[in-house]
Amino acid sequence: YNPITHHVNGDSLFIITLADGAMRKLKIDRLASGVFTFTHAQLDGSDEVEVQLRKSDFPNKHFAYYSFAQDSLLDLDPEADSWDLLFSRYQAELAPGVFYPVTGVRTNFGVEVAEVRGVDVNSLVEADTANYPLSAEIDVIGYDWKSYSPPAQQWTLADSTAFLVAQADGEVHKLVFTGFGGSANGNFEFEQQTLTTGLFDWPALSLSLFPNPATDRVSIRWGAAQVDQIQVLDLAGRALMTQSVSRGDGEMMLSLGDLPRGLYLVRLIGQEGQGIARIHLQ
Repeated sequence: YNPITHHVNGDSLFIITLADGAMRKLKIDRLASGVFTFTHAQLDGSDEVEVQLRKSDFPNKHFAYYSFAQDSLLDLDPEADSWDLLFSRYQAELAPGVFYPVTGVRTNFGVEVAEVRGVDVNSLVEADTANYPLSAEIDVIGYDWKSYSPPAQQWTLADSTAFLVAQADGEVHKLVFTGFGGSANGNFEFEQQTLTTGLFDWPALSLSLFPNPATDRVSIRWGAAQVDQIQVLDLAGRALMTQSVSRGDGEMMLSLGDLPRGLYLVRLIGQEGQGIARIHLQ
């Protein structure tokens, strides 16, 4: 990184073996003003090609792709906020420095997961996320919820295992695997349950939270409904904060900086009813 130009300059050379067995050498030259520049060539330096990739050409995408065979950039990635789980084959580090191809599940940025083992998976409810801390690591679900038995020539699922999956908008789901086809068909089989309850008994309330996920403050808006009190609850329903509201406000900025990161409930209470929305602090 050059602190004067604010450019990132490449200092490494990579040798790549393509699917057809051909080999190319690749150098990432620089990242400057949102533009990646890289060069690739034959190993003897011939057939050199320079490519520029503008991040702005791939808005709301995690990845951009390049084809050596076609010498072209490819827009193959889904919208970054359009998915939660990725079912794929990938390289996992089974031991320090030992990598092996596995088949499993990884999560999108903003999605958090808690692994729960040794329990009655049917009894899990949303409040259990308070007992099983959520993690933003992308491989919490991973691949080890199953194991292969060579004598039986079949896959066995980990017993009494479930995953609590919290989306970026705060909604929590329970995921339980029920089967895996392996090389026979590659099928993942699972049951998914949304761990939500009735959040509104106040039809006139128009409740919105912004931003969500939030860091330290959140704007709460509720329209024309007459709200008397705002509470912040943990997922077990315990009140952590209570704030009185003046009639006619319709909006309030609430500071949440003293709370640890995780999922919470924001409850609005009035004489006509109550409404609850989830807030994700990160």
